[in-house]
Amino acid sequence: MSPETSAVLISAGIAVVGFLVSAGTSLFISGARWGSVKTRLDILESKVNDSATKEQLSGVKEDVAEIKGMFRMTLRNDGT
Repeated sequence: MSPETSAVLISAGIAVVGFLVSAGTSLFISGARWGSVKTRLDILESKVNDSATKEQLSGVKEDVAEIKGMFRMTLRNDGT
């Protein structure tokens, strides 16, 4: 085997190893990102199930309107 052939084989081997390392790192990073997104979606879905419905909030709205009706805003007279 000539020195030029062995140099080409070594270069090709280094290129293949570099490509494989790059592809593996890329897969690891994208997998970690997907895991983070999936976890956030699961948390969001569990919080949506605990949310109040419009029917439940309509009673609160009526109560707040009633409480607001009990108070009246007037200007204060300090005697000036």
